[in-house]
Amino acid sequence: MVVLLVLGVVTFYIFVLFLMIKTNRYTNIKRGKEFFHGKYLFVYFISFTLIYYGYEWYEEAIESNGDILNGIILIILAAILLVLVIIRNIKSSNFIFGITITIVQIILYMPILIFTMVSGFTALFCIVWTIPFML
Repeated sequence: MVVLLVLGVVTFYIFVLFLMIKTNRYTNIKRGKEFFHGKYLFVYFISFTLIYYGYEWYEEAIESNGDILNGIILIILAAILLVLVIIRNIKSSNFIFGITITIVQIILYMPILIFTMVSGFTALFCIVWTIPFML
């Protein structure tokens, strides 16, 4: 069962990368710009991470009657980053295409970032787990 799960995740990941390459080819021909590259991935990674930890911080503060402003500030910073991406996409194309490509970026980058975060944390856990045995 684990093998099927891994194969499904890898297949889905390859499919998402295929969609990104096809979309880049299309937008490069039609608009003269590629909308899927490392800079956008990094910005989405930062914004999704800020949203996740901001929400976690907000929920924790509500449960403990703490200061909810910290979590709200992180979420607002992430929203500002996303608005800047939308503005850049609209400037690179027209309004409708800019909004549409931003939605497609969010849909395609989300599974990549989730996969990357999970595998990154797993690798970090394995490294931390094995370092004491190496010493």
